[in-house]
Amino acid sequence: MIKINRIDKTFQILKDDGEGALIVYIAAGDPDFETCIAVGEKIAECGADILELGIPFSDPIADGPTIQAATQRALEAGITPKKAMKIASALNRKIPIAFMTYYNILLQYGLELFVQDCVRHGVDGIIIPDLPLEESAPLLDKCLKHDIDQIFFAAPTTPEQRLKKILPLTRGFLYVIALLGTTGARNTISNLTRMTLSRIKRISKDHIPLAVGFGLSKPQHIKEVISYGADGAIIGSAIVKKIAQIDKISISEIGKFVTQLKNGTK
Repeated sequence: MIKINRIDKTFQILKDDGEGALIVYIAAGDPDFETCIAVGEKIAECGADILELGIPFSDPIADGPTIQAATQRALEAGITPKKAMKIASALNRKIPIAFMTYYNILLQYGLELFVQDCVRHGVDGIIIPDLPLEESAPLLDKCLKHDIDQIFFAAPTTPEQRLKKILPLTRGFLYVIALLGTTGARNTISNLTRMTLSRIKRISKDHIPLAVGFGLSKPQHIKEVISYGADGAIIGSAIVKKIAQIDKISISEIGKFVTQLKNGTK
């Protein structure tokens, strides 16, 4: 029997309260180990519901320039997957955590050991943007074995038949890509996002939460996607930009921004 982990519980509690989930991405170790933990704690304290913690990778193909720069800062700070695990361990009592990284990291680490270490360090889910559905079985088997959510993607271009294969496999939530291209803050939410959510909801029949990412950067964006039927919103580049200015702004300012974003889910 599959147990309900903290990501599932978070979405259920928020649904009962009439709220959407705020999922915040930061790169593990950006700009350094200690500051990253302090930022993560502040993000949790100020209203984020789930933390998406990126394990730095040298070739982050799904990420735009803002997150690529954060990844580079983390790599230059000496952050490794093992150190990312320690950051997760320091934050897991504050907030549910999903790792976001690339499949080569897991292959080098060892799939079984990676998932086991996720359990040991209090990680609740794994997001792998470059792992095709057709090649996901080895990792999915290990995630199911250890009660870790493997979170899959759906894009505006994902055909219906493929969605019907993805939806029964994704756990925690389905990561709905709001637009075509890489991550990065945009000024407006495309009508394509509304149509994509409508199409997926028709097929999913609300059996799994839908969280929208790529391009969201303002409380109004979050309000929009929640009004379109999303169960959560994922904010990355807008937060990472503020972390990049950490020598000019305080961690408290980042926290205030997170609170503003959270208000958009209500």
